[in-house]
Amino acid sequence: MKKKKEKKHKKKIIFLDRDNTLNYDPGYLGNPEKVRILPGVKESLLLLYRMGYEFIVLSNQSGITRGYMTEEDVDKVNQRISRELAPVEILRYYICPHRDEDHCPCRKPAAGLLEKALEDYRISIPECFMAGDRFRDLTPGEKFGIPGVLIKREEATDEDAGLQPPGNLVFSASSFEEAARYILEDKFEQNFKKKIFSGVNDIAFKNRLARYKLSGKKIVFTNGVFDILHTGHIQYLYHAASLGKKLIIGLNADSTVKKLKGKDRPVNSFFDRAIHLAALDFVDAVFSFSEDTPVESIKVIQPDIHVKGGDYKKEDLPEYQTVKSYGGEIEILPFRNGYSTTSIIRKIRNNK
Repeated sequence: MKKKKEKKHKKKIIFLDRDNTLNYDPGYLGNPEKVRILPGVKESLLLLYRMGYEFIVLSNQSGITRGYMTEEDVDKVNQRISRELAPVEILRYYICPHRDEDHCPCRKPAAGLLEKALEDYRISIPECFMAGDRFRDLTPGEKFGIPGVLIKREEATDEDAGLQPPGNLVFSASSFEEAARYILEDKFEQNFKKKIFSGVNDIAFKNRLARYKLSGKKIVFTNGVFDILHTGHIQYLYHAASLGKKLIIGLNADSTVKKLKGKDRPVNSFFDRAIHLAALDFVDAVFSFSEDTPVESIKVIQPDIHVKGGDYKKEDLPEYQTVKSYGGEIEILPFRNGYSTTSIIRKIRNNK
């Protein structure tokens, strides 16, 4: 029997500068005995590696052309860096030996080294980052939309070189640890931002809604504040999701929460509350909701089931006629006894 070829997975890569990013830069480093890894680099790379990232180094080494060292010297330095960083593995070092005046297409800020790496490896570009201590280390990623994280060092001379910040610069860190923390936070947020929309008329939301409709999957809709997410909220949303296949939540904007709950609310901003909800597997979409009633949102979504929590009569709800007009259903779910955001805030204040 012919063996099935194993499918290659796309790699999540952080493209790293070398000198003054991973290791101290004494100037034209050609002696492996002089390799010194910067503080926090190894620990941060190990954490990122455990989170699924791999690493490729893109490095200008004009000392080769200038005659200060050989390609073999640079290779020995790279080998030493890899030993110092173990068990973290550098997939590959891409080196440009030329000077700026040589106008080499692989010398950063040109994108030649990055293009070669993308050609050699099956890389998931949306999962990638560029990281280095100079603007030119990030610029190659601008062409491909790869976000860049600058690790600021006092020795950096981008301003002297007349370079402007590249368009893909997304964060400036004071240390490698701070850079790693940003990358992890950003990828966490991006994972859930895909479920969060600016409003019911957001084009991206409408496109997703259209896909739900075409699939024939039963849509459930509810709305609320969901400030300080607690067990009562989660039970309510879990049961709401169980009524259909896709759960959509209209989440009150901060301004409307203040109007409904008082000037001290919400405790958590819209973005934080939306992230909390989007992180639930059974929640499919969250959009900003600022109306007094969900009537207008229901007109757009036309959910198969509109869910309300509490002790209501369906006929008394302002959205009743709208839901009824297109043949939808309203389901009233009970709240979990003893749970409310107000009671949690009261407990905190009393304990204080």
